[in-house]
Amino acid sequence: MSTKTTFKRIALVAVAAMGLGVLTSVAPASAAPNATPWTVTAAQTSTGGGTATTTATQIVGANNYVELQANDDYLTLGAVTVLVVSGSTITYTETGVGSIAGIVNTTATEVLYTGLTAELIKLNKVRISAATVGTVTAKYYERTVVAGVPTDTLKQTVTITVSAVKTWSSRFSTSVILGAGAGVAGVGETDILAPKGALTGPFMGVATVTVTFNDAANALLASPTGTFPSVRAVFRNASDPGNLSWGANGGGNVGRDVTVITKAATQTLTIFQDGWNGTSTIDIYVDGTYWTYETLSFYGDVTTVTPTQKLFVAPIAPVLGAAHGCGQVSAVCLGTTIALTPAVTLVATDAKGIKVPFLAFTATSSDTTVFASSTTYAETVATGTGSYNANVSSIPAGTSGKTATITWKTLKSDGVTVVDTAATPTTFAVGGSAASIAFTVNASGQAGAKGTFTIDKKDSAGNKSVDAAHTVNFKSNTVVTASIFDASSNTQTSGTSTQLIINGTKTWDFFNPLVDASVVFDVLVDSLLTGSQSFTVSTVSQAALDAAAEATDAANAATDAANAAAEAADAATAAAQDAADAVAALATQVATYISNLRKQITSLTNLIIKIQKKVKA
Repeated sequence: MSTKTTFKRIALVAVAAMGLGVLTSVAPASAAPNATPWTVTAAQTSTGGGTATTTATQIVGANNYVELQANDDYLTLGAVTVLVVSGSTITYTETGVGSIAGIVNTTATEVLYTGLTAELIKLNKVRISAATVGTVTAKYYERTVVAGVPTDTLKQTVTITVSAVKTWSSRFSTSVILGAGAGVAGVGETDILAPKGALTGPFMGVATVTVTFNDAANALLASPTGTFPSVRAVFRNASDPGNLSWGANGGGNVGRDVTVITKAATQTLTIFQDGWNGTSTIDIYVDGTYWTYETLSFYGDVTTVTPTQKLFVAPIAPVLGAAHGCGQVSAVCLGTTIALTPAVTLVATDAKGIKVPFLAFTATSSDTTVFASSTTYAETVATGTGSYNANVSSIPAGTSGKTATITWKTLKSDGVTVVDTAATPTTFAVGGSAASIAFTVNASGQAGAKGTFTIDKKDSAGNKSVDAAHTVNFKSNTVVTASIFDASSNTQTSGTSTQLIINGTKTWDFFNPLVDASVVFDVLVDSLLTGSQSFTVSTVSQAALDAAAEATDAANAATDAANAAAEAADAATAAAQDAADAVAALATQVATYISNLRKQITSLTNLIIKIQKKVKA
């Protein structure tokens, strides 16, 4: 027992002996009385209990609270102390065995510990309401009174943060689909391929969707600090195949539109096959509002195999023959070298165009003296995407230029019906190493215009040489931008790079210089084979030249037309003068005729008069 507590007990005995009856019980001894006795015993979180600075958090709620408990008696014998609350109110107090009861003020914002044994507060409890969002403080003071004036000295501060009930965050919550089960391919959000199953069942679960609800702090929702939302899953289209179930949380119900019954922070949706093939989209609604979606495809029996040829000319094989191309999984067949490039990529689909994974292929050669059938193979892509890589094998000691068509085939689920690539032939040739090249340039001659240059390569027999990687040095006497250069620095005058030249040819793009220039391109292939081409670039466009020529022609035509018009005017003037002269001559002639006529009339009149006179006589 501490010395302080011993003195406390003596004082109590003395008071009792005097018959004052102040106390009826003796408080247990405190192991370590101190000035910061309060710790948090009920809250969402707390730190620093029993220290000068203590913190706590709580979720708002009408009946929620933070509970403080004094784990020790106060340090000073008989000292009056007070716990002052701001931002909230005190809802409950409890007195520890052998400790003194606190006195709560009328506004329920203070608890006062006073009396001869005021320091005895161990195991006393105070509950502070968390009914309102905000910051609440509980400050513990030692109070002294001098001449009737109280002075409070702060000993401990408890800061309480009351937060709203946490809800799910559409930003931080997640929905993840995962394929599962026999014959299910793909593992990501967009590549799941599941077998459709038989129409008569049983129907297997082929994928799960895990929905995880996190709050705005990206923390998993938990009770009672957070509220769990309702979640619904429904197929977007009536024709989408499959069925859905939330499992036990959905009451075990299976259907095409399902909603959870038991809410939780994490929900798992199972997607079942239903015997139909096609692509399905599952829309997910949270608390009645659309949130996200997941997709997967159900595949049926293979109906089509479509080849895409990527290599064309295989090497003349040595004694043991030679595989050409990559027939392994896609993680290996990266296309960076000839050996890592599939000779053919096969895509298998069902009647609705859904890819079909996990098939076995065989290959048949149209001429087994050129390419083998038995040594040509395909291997399923590891993730089962319905795409397959294949290589080809040439026969030893083959002849340059010889060709054969390779047909790949697989079987339907009945094990009998063949599906092959016969409708889309893939023909391969055998060739030797490059012995010569032809270098051609297609350029418009206009500054800045796009052009192309091409390397064609032949073997010593004059046939397309084998698909191979070549070291190509390209050089220009002026700066050009060309695709043969590295993408990080594609405008320069020269560069050396490794180029895959397939099927005997490869073409690159370039852009003419922006100034007038006489351009010379040179190529050197494998330090042995050379080619050179030149052309002229002009800043005056051909369109401008054509327009100028057309303008000149138009001016000449206008001049000719003006000359013709002048000549026509002169002819018209001459004709007009001739007409005027003719009119003048005619007028003179008419005047003469009229004068003569008048004379004749006068003579006739005189004759008539004479005759009249004679008749009267």
